[in-house]
Amino acid sequence: MFEHTTQHCKSLAYENQLFPKHSFVRRFPALKVRRLDENVYTDSLELAVPRPKGGKVKFYGQLFVTGRSKLVKVYALPKRTQVTTLCEMFFVDVGVLDPTKGWG
Repeated sequence: MFEHTTQHCKSLAYENQLFPKHSFVRRFPALKVRRLDENVYTDSLELAVPRPKGGKVKFYGQLFVTGRSKLVKVYALPKRTQVTTLCEMFFVDVGVLDPTKGWG
């Protein structure tokens, strides 16, 4: 009676390669971020480099140093007022601070 229904048909290997049966999607991906279990210290940098033809070129940056692992990352600042966006970039690249540890 049910010889030709899809429930009893054998599936082929190539049919299942494109559509995995088990997919995992986090319900709240923002809550599952990597947490750093150490202090992070930050400082703003301003560097003036002399040009060969006279004058100076200014470079602005933000320096991040982790406490225990001594990871050092420097991000270039296009404008001096974009420090908060660089903090977000650090969080994406390295991880988010543990609320109990905080900034150093």
